[in-house]
Amino acid sequence: MGSILCSGWEAEPWVVITDPTATELRNSLWEAYVFPFVELKPADSAGRQRAALEVLQMLQAVGASETNPERRMIIYEKASVVWQLLAGEVGCWMSTIDPSAGLFENIGDDPLQEQARLRALVSLQDAVAPPAHRGAMDPVALMLPRRLFNNLLRALRALRDGEVQPILAPTKSGRHNEPWSHDQARLRAVEHVCFIEGQGVAKGIARARVQAATKIARETLREWETEFGHGKFLSRLSLARSTGALQQKLIADPEFGKRDGDILDAHEFDLLVELTRREPLAAFGVSYRQRWGDRHFGTPNEGN
Repeated sequence: MGSILCSGWEAEPWVVITDPTATELRNSLWEAYVFPFVELKPADSAGRQRAALEVLQMLQAVGASETNPERRMIIYEKASVVWQLLAGEVGCWMSTIDPSAGLFENIGDDPLQEQARLRALVSLQDAVAPPAHRGAMDPVALMLPRRLFNNLLRALRALRDGEVQPILAPTKSGRHNEPWSHDQARLRAVEHVCFIEGQGVAKGIARARVQAATKIARETLREWETEFGHGKFLSRLSLARSTGALQQKLIADPEFGKRDGDILDAHEFDLLVELTRREPLAAFGVSYRQRWGDRHFGTPNEGN
C-alpha cells in the first residue's frame, strides 16, 4: 500500500490506452488515485465506494496537519478527484433506482431541452431534502451528466466575454425586464395575503394589510391571486394558507411541535420562518416598493 502523497501520485496518472472508453478512463483513475492506498483492491461497486471513503479520510488526516500551501493544494486536488469518483459510483446506482432522474440519458443537441434538463436536475436534487434543512447542506453535492456539465461550464466562461450561449439564454417573453423576478415578488405578495387569510382573517382585510405594506392595490392583489390560483402555483398558495393556520396553532400552543406525537409539517414550518422572520410583511413591503414600485406608481417608492 503506497503513501497517500507519494511522488508518483502527485504526477498526473497518464495511462496509455488506444481509443479508451469512458469506463477504461474511469478505471485508470481508480487505479491511480484510490487502489494503491487501500489494503485490497475492491471487487465491486460497494467496495470501490468504501475504498474511496477510506482514501478521503486519509487525505483529511494529512490535510489537517499540512501547512505547506502547495501540498495543501495537492491534497485538495486529489480529494476532489476521489470525491468525483465516489459520486460517479453513487450516481450510477441511483440512476438504476430512479431512471426518471435522467442523469445518463442522451437528449441530443436541443439547447432548450438541455436547459430544461439542467433546471430539472438541480431542482430535483434541491427538493429532496426537507426545506428547513436545505441551507445546512452546504456545500451542495450536485450530480450532473458530464456533457451537461461541460456545456454549462463553457456557457459560464462565455459570459465573461458578453456571450450568452443557448443553455443560459432567456426565453423571449415580450414582458418587462426581469419577468421571473417580478413574478416571484408578485407571488410572494399573494402568499402574504393567503398566509394572513389562513390565520382566520377575512380575505378583504388580508388584502388591505398587504396593500398597506406594499402599496399594491387590493384589486391588483385579487387579480394576481386569480392568476396564480391554478397550475404549478396553486400548491404554493395552499401552503401559505395552511402555514397561516400553523401560525395560529403555535400562538395558541407555543409548545406545539416539541412534544412526542406532535406532527409539524416541514414545508409549512419553513414557509412560516420565511414569512415571519426572513421576510416579514413589513420588510417585504419596503423591498417591493423599492424594486418594483415604478411599475405601480411611476417612480420607485422608498417607503417613507
